[in-house]
Amino acid sequence: MTSHSEWSDAKPGESILNPMLVLIVEDDPAFRYFCARALSSTETPSFRAVEAETAKEALEILKHEKIDGVLLDYNLPDATGIDFMDKLRNIAGYEHNAVVIMTSGGSESLAAEAMRVGAADYITKQAISHQSLTRALGNAIERANLQRAIRERAVAVEKANRELIKRNDEISRFYHTVSHETKTPLTAALLFLSMLKQEVSGPLNADQMELVEQATLCCEELVSHFDDLIDSTRLETGKLHLEKSLDNLPTVVQRAVAGVQPIADEKQVVLRIEVSEHIPDFIMDGSRIVQVLANLLGNAVKFTHPGGEVRLCAELANSAENDALLPAGFTQTLKISVSDSGIGIAEQDVESVFDRLYQVGEKGDPVAGAGLGLGLPIAKEIVALHQGRICVKSELGVGSTFTIQLPIKEDSGKTGEGEYEKSATG
Repeated sequence: MTSHSEWSDAKPGESILNPMLVLIVEDDPAFRYFCARALSSTETPSFRAVEAETAKEALEILKHEKIDGVLLDYNLPDATGIDFMDKLRNIAGYEHNAVVIMTSGGSESLAAEAMRVGAADYITKQAISHQSLTRALGNAIERANLQRAIRERAVAVEKANRELIKRNDEISRFYHTVSHETKTPLTAALLFLSMLKQEVSGPLNADQMELVEQATLCCEELVSHFDDLIDSTRLETGKLHLEKSLDNLPTVVQRAVAGVQPIADEKQVVLRIEVSEHIPDFIMDGSRIVQVLANLLGNAVKFTHPGGEVRLCAELANSAENDALLPAGFTQTLKISVSDSGIGIAEQDVESVFDRLYQVGEKGDPVAGAGLGLGLPIAKEIVALHQGRICVKSELGVGSTFTIQLPIKEDSGKTGEGEYEKSATG
């Protein structure tokens, strides 16, 4: 194979160490010689010529040589420029179109047609000189090499993207499998701890009972973390389902508060709950809304100092807000806000609190670090599955307010026989 160079940073017409290989396809020997001389007229030429008399001969050379560019006479004995470009595309391994068409006077329209099918440029034979040839071929080769580099980069990006998707899927499956497999022995451990608390195997003294209580809390916290991991992977794979039915908000709020109240009492944080009596029963996944509210209340208590206050307020939006926020098919908008008098969130962190695995607070802070950083992202997705949205306003050192805006249906969504719709992501 003939040695040659790749297109370098040298400008067209500049001398480079290894000249680029140009195939001159022209049936007139004298004009081929003229073109070859024009390309190599400098002391250290930028180009080196290989010659062919016919399209057939040129295509054979292109099959075996790594040609940088082609200088092609439009009218050959066995092909036109358009015919040549069609055949060129069928050569295996030929990756670019650095072809400059040579035309006689008055045939520029034909050359333009050849460019539409893949040629890079054209030049009239009357205008051929060292400068015009090196400029036209240099630009064509540079453009072709850039196109090839873009294609190669696109292929590399696509390959990397496929690999990332594969790895992400593997990680999701790993989380899901580990979570499920670990929850089984944890459930058994909780059962045994429950039996100890009930003194099935005999009475426990106060210190022993305290140890059992602490062990139970630790196991329950682990179960909660694994539940979050499972929900997170279900959301990513579109497999988190909502079991919707007609439900009652005060009951849902009560269930959420019941799980948080002991922690608030222990920390001496006051929980104030205000649920408007005008909120009708509506279609929702009550268990998932409990999960969202429990997460918001739990976070509020966690980041509020002893003696502070956490407030949950639920009410219907006023008419102006309702009209602005209500999707088609819904009747009213419910607003639920959870406010605290806690440490607040720094301005630079507010936009990131719903990012997966993101945790507010200083590194090493035992309060801020007590979690996986999945609760708020999961809460946001659950609200979104209800066609609602959640936002936060906060001031460092003053407190935070998370607000849920939830469109509600009072009695629509039935699918027949008293069943309500079942929805999922995806």
